[in-house]
Amino acid sequence: MSPTDPRDEGLSRDYRALVSGEAEARGHLEDLLLMRHAAEAAHSSPDLASYLDALVERIMAAVGVRHCSLMLCDDSGCLRIAAARGLPPEVIAETRLAPGEGIAGLVLATGEPLLVPDLDADDRFVNRNDFDHYLSRSLLSVPLVCRGQVRGVLNVTNKQDDAPFGSIDLHLLNGVAHQAMLALENFRLVAELQQSRAELERSNVRLQQLLRGRSRLVCNLSHELKTPLTSVLGYVDLAMNHFDQLDAEELRAYLQRVHGEGLQMKQLINDMLTLFSLESGFGRWEEQSVDVAGMLAGELRRRRDDIERMRLRLEYHRPAELPEVLADPDRLRYLLAALIDNAIKFNCPGGLLEVRLRPLEGGLELHVFNQGTRVPPEAADVIFEQYTQLGDITSGKPPGVGIGLAICRAIVDRLGGSIQLVPRGDDGTGVVVRFPRQERLNDEK
Repeated sequence: MSPTDPRDEGLSRDYRALVSGEAEARGHLEDLLLMRHAAEAAHSSPDLASYLDALVERIMAAVGVRHCSLMLCDDSGCLRIAAARGLPPEVIAETRLAPGEGIAGLVLATGEPLLVPDLDADDRFVNRNDFDHYLSRSLLSVPLVCRGQVRGVLNVTNKQDDAPFGSIDLHLLNGVAHQAMLALENFRLVAELQQSRAELERSNVRLQQLLRGRSRLVCNLSHELKTPLTSVLGYVDLAMNHFDQLDAEELRAYLQRVHGEGLQMKQLINDMLTLFSLESGFGRWEEQSVDVAGMLAGELRRRRDDIERMRLRLEYHRPAELPEVLADPDRLRYLLAALIDNAIKFNCPGGLLEVRLRPLEGGLELHVFNQGTRVPPEAADVIFEQYTQLGDITSGKPPGVGIGLAICRAIVDRLGGSIQLVPRGDDGTGVVVRFPRQERLNDEK
């Protein structure tokens, strides 16, 4: 056999070095491509789930593994699989790891990457029967860290060539984890910005509604003030111009009408001030225990003549034992009086006026039903809205009823309760008010 030519040996070494360098360069290029794809996917993916799925696909191809999972911390601090390949669907759906539990839980607890070239030779994992699914007996898990906190864990197992994971794989996966964490933060920030924008848009719409409602309220209040004021000025003008021709009875009649119109203006102005003070939160509010049933019975007695004049059928239901509520007596009396007044005013002659009280686990419920004018279902959500209550000045509604409903809503809100319309057949309207129990209010305060 002829001796080996030293020049051939040199060429052979050079060739092997070239092949090795080319493979290393190809590996670095693939790593750079993976990092590039990870960054591009963050910008091109429509949502976080799509991005994570695309990222896992890229990792599997670049690292050459059979299994890959990306886990994120939920609100309780445990890990759940957000994206995975090579795992059964039930495993993806049901896996939940607390800090320190399992491989990923250990990485979550320590915040350090975990590279295991050979499970059988690693003393940290005594019960190796739990790791039968690691076919290559090698695994790699790295944490997703943001501002010093571990937000998730990236896991790869079972290389396609069954080779163990090494430092190159660890370096690559650390870089991908960093890129993924940046993308996760970007998605979170974008989601927060979108949520803030949506809230701002809703607030703007609500503000525009309130501004339009306030303008409508001022317009209608001006109309309702102008009507009695015009009447007052008219009667005063008649009395002044025809004073010598008027006898005592005619003059007294004029003065009585002026007095009545003045009382109407006074009531409307008082209602306006009440509404504005309740809305601002600076109005007087002196709380004490109040017997709602007793106050309600007194209001029904006070309106007995009106009920009889319209021949209404009154049904008043109340159990023997009812809890008291914590409220300002004057405001509560106004609320009850306004509800009874509306039920009488909008009832039909001979109609039903039903008033029902019943205890609730969380407090007390009042139901007032009238069989007359029916509020359309589409108006049920807005009829108690502030600044939108009086309707059009040409609607023919009794004066002042709208602002009364606005005050009712403001009082109930101050009490911590609720007020709403409830449908009941094809005629009539029911109003339900729920008062919180006195003990519950004390606990909240």
